[in-house]
Amino acid sequence: MNNPTWDPLNGGSITPNVRNEFGTLKTAILFPIATPELYAAVTNQSFESIDEEFRGMHHNPKHRLLYAHQQSLKDRGVRIVHPHHPNLQPTLNNMSAYVGPDMYCRDFLGVVDETAILSTIFGHRNNVRGHYRRIMEQIPKERQSECDTPLSWGNALLTHDSLLVGLEHPEYLENIYGRLDPAVFFPILNAVDARNHGIRAMRQVLSNIESTRQLAICSLKLNTDLDTVVAPLPRRSGTDPRVAMVSDEGVHPESFPTLKRLYDKLIVCPDPWAKLGCNILWLDPETPLVAEEARQTTLLLRSLGYNVQTRPVAALKNDSIGEKNGQPGGWRCVTGVLERANDYDFD
Repeated sequence: MNNPTWDPLNGGSITPNVRNEFGTLKTAILFPIATPELYAAVTNQSFESIDEEFRGMHHNPKHRLLYAHQQSLKDRGVRIVHPHHPNLQPTLNNMSAYVGPDMYCRDFLGVVDETAILSTIFGHRNNVRGHYRRIMEQIPKERQSECDTPLSWGNALLTHDSLLVGLEHPEYLENIYGRLDPAVFFPILNAVDARNHGIRAMRQVLSNIESTRQLAICSLKLNTDLDTVVAPLPRRSGTDPRVAMVSDEGVHPESFPTLKRLYDKLIVCPDPWAKLGCNILWLDPETPLVAEEARQTTLLLRSLGYNVQTRPVAALKNDSIGEKNGQPGGWRCVTGVLERANDYDFD
């Protein structure tokens, strides 16, 4: 514990590689709270022998879900890495500060093809951005970039030849202006403005890394990330149509020309937006992980021949500090993706 480089959560180099949403998941980022190896290392015990009160951290519904998700990915052979405090040595007393408060690991660190890009996000959650630098230390310098203007990787989809991002349509602000107290409206306005600046900055990042991808914008009816309202689906041959599922509650009609350039067919998500039917984590080209509550989406995907896996998200409805904080994310939001196999060839 006196070794200043002691680090139970990371080890070995990471080769970022994400060319689409569907290749078999190989390396993922998850919240460390559900990591028994960390607690065992801190206490110099096996996980099984850790004090019952300490293990009780895994006995609330949210932590049980996160633990089950982590174990499921490990069983599939996925390498798991974790964001954590850049300076602290973990002890039982400082564990909360060491792992941080934020379970949504998608947003800060994304990969475009072979480059990992550490981004900034809007609001108080940005306080844990430094935790992701511990992961960046494992990535070769020549395969790194940064974006200092807010852009959430939950608001970005790799699709065909583009990086598709979401931005609230002006009608959204017009619709809520006058209906909301200024103390509520202006933070939303600032968040939309920050997202707009982030999109402009991402164009420059793509240029800096010499990416051939175009940045495309999907207009939104809601103040949300793109991956809660648009879900591309994998195809099984190069002649099959490109298909995306969209939420008619969340996608503005003015986006249809952009979406129809990227996809041959758009199908309406059969579940309400709040059920998170579009927030899909593809474990491999045949296996989507979907919120258990999105029952109609599960039926639709199974009817299309996919091997759907489900896990409930209801216990994730509290935000990372335990207070109600609007619409929660699903399993795609929880899981940062650093590496996928090159086993999907139809994008």
